[in-house]
Amino acid sequence: MRQFLETRPELWNAIGDLAEQAKLSAMHLLTSGNAVLHEALSRKLTELRAELAGTTPSVLERLLVERVLICWLFVHHADMVAARRTDVSPAQAEYHQRRQDHAQRRYLAAIRTLACVRRLPLPAIQVNIGAQQVNVAGAGDAS
Repeated sequence: MRQFLETRPELWNAIGDLAEQAKLSAMHLLTSGNAVLHEALSRKLTELRAELAGTTPSVLERLLVERVLICWLFVHHADMVAARRTDVSPAQAEYHQRRQDHAQRRYLAAIRTLACVRRLPLPAIQVNIGAQQVNVAGAGDAS
């Protein structure tokens, strides 16, 4: 198996991408097999990823962007499920409200963590150009 996967990095990258697997599971829950909705949601996630990641995200930022996207899916799933449940007992209504609240807290925590990482000071870079030394503090896109 290892030899086979050594020759196909795109395969083990796709299978081993647990964030992608989680997103696909969440999308399956949200779309219930509706191919049009699945494609539209996939495009929306691609758009959100590009907006959140920016032009040169660090590895940590890319990981956190994926977490934000997964939480985004689950918070909206919880909202949709709660909205569809109109004839429920008070205990069931409270369950759905708690589920929404928990999903919202995880979503906001992911957003806060991403914002916090972006505020971290970036390391200074020293570049030698010819006989001159140029110090660049915080190189990279922190937005």
